[in-house]
Amino acid sequence: MEPTLLNSGELERKVIVDAAAGEEHTIVVAQVRRNGKCVSELVYGCGNNLKGQLGINRTSHLSGWVLIEDISELFDQTDDSIGGLKPLHV
Repeated sequence: MEPTLLNSGELERKVIVDAAAGEEHTIVVAQVRRNGKCVSELVYGCGNNLKGQLGINRTSHLSGWVLIEDISELFDQTDDSIGGLKPLHV
C-alpha cells in the first residue's frame, strides 16, 4: 500500500502510512512530513468504541477520526536509528 496524503478533515495534510480494522472500528497511523521527511507520527481511530476499543478514555461510537493520544508521538525525530511506530497488525 502506498502512503496517501489526505486533504480534508482531521487527517488533512497528513500521510497515512498504515491502517488496521476491527469488525466495527479502524485505526490509522498518520505522518506529518516536512520537506518529505517524517517529523511526527500520530494514531487516529474511528468507529465503534462502545467497549473502549480505541483507547481514548471514553466510550461512544465515533463517526469521525479522533487522535489516540496515549500512543501518538512515539516517534523520535532526533535519533535516526530509532524508527517510528511499528506497523499495526490485527
